Amino acid sequence: MENMRELADACTAAVTSFIDRHAVTMVYACIAAFLAGLALDILRRLFFLKRTSFKDKHVLVTGGSQGIGRATAEMMLSRGARVTILARTEATLKKAAAEMRAAEEKRRFAKNPNAAEVKVQYVSASITDDDALTRAVARAAETYGPVDCLVACAGGAAPGLF
Repeated sequence: MENMRELADACTAAVTSFIDRHAVTMVYACIAAFLAGLALDILRRLFFLKRTSFKDKHVLVTGGSQGIGRATAEMMLSRGARVTILARTEATLKKAAAEMRAAEEKRRFAKNPNAAEVKVQYVSASITDDDALTRAVARAAETYGPVDCLVACAGGAAPGLF
């Protein structure tokens, strides 16, 4: 038991001695790490975020009438994108687009009464029909210009054995 106590006292003394000798160095290291992190964050905000902004970009979201596709479309709207949602059922698309427009207008105009117009439209097509999909994307591009970003949230199934 006495050896354990001596060992503990020796360890405590060694740690205390190390801290006493290197306290200033550790403080400087912490300050340097903080400043490096701050500098990296400033660089990220200045260069990366501006290039990856969705403001005024045309974003096409497949499966945009419900689920993950709709949530993604709503997020893109909140970031200032011109959004086109695409799905098969036109009635669901029309309702989703109207709801998204109303919610985003409410959010924007609460912050700024002179906010920009909310730009959301819908086109109906199945992603499994190449010709219909091509026509739908062309219709979307007529209004909001060429698609800058495609978010694929719709899926198709091909039943069968592996």
